Amino acid sequence: LKAIMRSDNVCLFMPHIEGDSTLRVLNFVLESDPAVYGSMRRESVYKINVVIDGKATVFVDGNGVEVGRGDVFVTLPSFCVKIDGDEGFKFAYASFVGRKGTMLVDKMKITRKNYVFKGNDALIARWTDCFGFNGDAVELVVESAVLYTAAMVIGEGKHEDLVNLSPLIKKCKKFADDNFCDSTLTLNSVAAALFYNPKYVSYAFKKEVGVGFNDYLKTIRVEHAITLFNSGIIGIKEVAFNCGFADAQYFSKAFKQKTGYSPSEYKREFLGLT
Repeated sequence: LKAIMRSDNVCLFMPHIEGDSTLRVLNFVLESDPAVYGSMRRESVYKINVVIDGKATVFVDGNGVEVGRGDVFVTLPSFCVKIDGDEGFKFAYASFVGRKGTMLVDKMKITRKNYVFKGNDALIARWTDCFGFNGDAVELVVESAVLYTAAMVIGEGKHEDLVNLSPLIKKCKKFADDNFCDSTLTLNSVAAALFYNPKYVSYAFKKEVGVGFNDYLKTIRVEHAITLFNSGIIGIKEVAFNCGFADAQYFSKAFKQKTGYSPSEYKREFLGLT
């Protein structure tokens, strides 16, 4: 285990853990430098963040939500994140991969409009206490904090983004979510299945969701690709096909566009695979 001091930030990097069913914590950080997230950055792994002190506005793909002491915000691979914090803003985060981590995030049902959850002072104590442990014990207490926080988020059970969508766009999203593995799925085919004009569907989807249908479809396909990689399916062509990409080269281009890494770079950097 290696600890690195960055100004007054403590970064604890976790050891590589073998096994597909693990929750692999990549790093555990206490962050208080506002410049670190002052500009938009694209995430490449899952992160659970807990506000230790101060206030900030967290932006995910341009959608800003205010957070304060004890609040939790969760970010996923391909999210573009920017944080505007006050002078005293400080937060802790754990980034992770692995099949157990993927299952955890799936249960939390995080979206680009529903990623902030209200916390409490007890949650702060649970996370800051982790920095008092050393060696192998750090791994255990950080995983415990992540699981506890995820359970709280899952128990919250609020998904306001779906509440604000029209019935048509809810159907479009569900159709895409259920059928994105079909490489023939397009805006036109969804509109035809729902008996709507594709131009109207395109306009309404972007207006309500904030991104175009094709971009949304590409995003959920890439996020599913990350889930497959983290679950031990590592063949690029196989993953591309199972995510609805008919062409592996286009898949690689889309993957890098959304994550900042090519599939090979992602596997090497975050999964320790060559």
